[in-house]
Amino acid sequence: MKLLITLLLLTISTPVYAQDKREADWASYLTVGLNVAFDSVHSYRAPNRKDAFTKQGIRLGATIASSELIKLVVHKWRPDHSDRKSFWSEHSAISGASQGWNYYIGGSLTFGTMAGRVEADRHYPLDVAVGAGVGTLFGLIR
Repeated sequence: MKLLITLLLLTISTPVYAQDKREADWASYLTVGLNVAFDSVHSYRAPNRKDAFTKQGIRLGATIASSELIKLVVHKWRPDHSDRKSFWSEHSAISGASQGWNYYIGGSLTFGTMAGRVEADRHYPLDVAVGAGVGTLFGLIR
């Protein structure tokens, strides 16, 4: 347990102390991946695995589909002007939808994802806040 907490604290702090944008971008991929992985382990350990994995798929599918649809409709430039898919942060939304396995640790990973996306200059703070909020709403599908 101490090892898990140490790894999570290092992971969460990485985007904040990243030396360049690539490190922060990498850290945001790591934090969202950990949240989805831990949510999958939680589904695997559920008494009714089939039901748990079905609901996880619905949560993530609805989150991704709505994120892609909104990106097409809003068409907002990213801070680095690489494309017009800034609003809302899909990484933050996926992380928010997957944080229900443990709201303390999962929520911290979601915050790490949000910080990494802003620090990597891929999203504005509003983008990640709305993304995490929408993801958290989809995460209520349990």
